[in-house]
Amino acid sequence: MASFQIFFSTFLLLFFFLFLLFLPHTARSQTTCKPSTCGGSRSPPIKFPFQLNNTQTKVCGYPKFNLSCNNIGQTIVTLPYSGDFVVQDINYLCQAMFITDPDNCFAKRYLQNFTLSGSPFQLEPTGNFTFYNCSSNDNLFGIGPIPCVSGHNYSVWMTPSFIGENFPIPDSCSLMMSAMLPFSSPEWVRLVWSEPSCEDCEERCGDCGLESNTSLDVGCILKEENQGIQKEEQDGFEIPSFYLSMGLGFITGFWIFWGSLLLNRSWRHTYIRFLDNMNDKIYVMVAVGANKLRRKFQSQQPLEVKGRQ
Repeated sequence: MASFQIFFSTFLLLFFFLFLLFLPHTARSQTTCKPSTCGGSRSPPIKFPFQLNNTQTKVCGYPKFNLSCNNIGQTIVTLPYSGDFVVQDINYLCQAMFITDPDNCFAKRYLQNFTLSGSPFQLEPTGNFTFYNCSSNDNLFGIGPIPCVSGHNYSVWMTPSFIGENFPIPDSCSLMMSAMLPFSSPEWVRLVWSEPSCEDCEERCGDCGLESNTSLDVGCILKEENQGIQKEEQDGFEIPSFYLSMGLGFITGFWIFWGSLLLNRSWRHTYIRFLDNMNDKIYVMVAVGANKLRRKFQSQQPLEVKGRQ
């Protein structure tokens, strides 16, 4: 009965050790994805939280951060209710993305009720702007005339809304729409995201990613850890094999030693006597050494007193 309990305990300990050994390695390998690109000369590198469709697996990105490539090597982001836009640049440290209209006319997209609903992005910074359609050559304070939405007999202007509220607008200009829009050129827009948050990881020059393929928890792998992971991938199971051998060696040696003492009474008594003898020897050595130091210290004191006299 005692031998069965020892065997069962050894089996459980070995199973738990192997589970802890391989679980972190597997999850970490699955979530370490290499950056990708659409191949264009100005195509930005694509990495977490973004995922390039048909090139990277789902675990390489965060939900709703999907990107694609068009036939001329441009990176495309599709906003649910606004359509396709060209990604010009991605700043992972600031968590910002710069997009343009494929036809180079963002003002037209504004007039078509541009919205970020259903996407993980926000406009920042923003202000209240108004579009005016002027049928004459009147000039307004703001951006305009905007060529891509203007015609031969009219011009379209984009001005801060406080202009129309505090200054007279020419009668030839009619209001088209007002909306909260970014303080930027009408040719591009800066989008930002807050979740997932990877600023701290980027500051430490690490790689942000999902901790596993079964949750949305985000973790950070530093460059040194990445180098170790890449080496493991190149060398196969060389490093895990070393850990496995070390663990098996420790468990085997531990249970051979203590199992022998538990099963053999004479060996157990011999080991206990050995520990008692060692304890006695150490105590005697310490006591004798302390005695010698005390006698030596006492013998030097009279000499010092005599010298002073």
